[in-house]
Amino acid sequence: FIQAAISYIRKNLTENIRIDEMAAALYISRSQLTVRFKQETGMSPTAYIQTEKIRKAQSFLANTNKSIAEISAYLGFSSQSHFQNLFKKLTKITPRQYRNQ
Repeated sequence: FIQAAISYIRKNLTENIRIDEMAAALYISRSQLTVRFKQETGMSPTAYIQTEKIRKAQSFLANTNKSIAEISAYLGFSSQSHFQNLFKKLTKITPRQYRNQ
């Protein structure tokens, strides 16, 4: 189960992943998905998705010349400010600081 869930997240990382759609794709209820995912990973599906998106953003920042706005849009964030706030929350630095280090 967990491998299928993680695979779904990785395949759809550039999209706005909705937990109910993910549950439907895995033939499980939303509540069962949330409980089982947290039991097996220690994180909620939403927290895991956010973490994976920020890891991907870190890779883009380190290895490409894409702008922060382009990375934010590519990873399906609703706004650049949302992306930057989440990035800072999870890494303790801004995307620009990450790129410059």
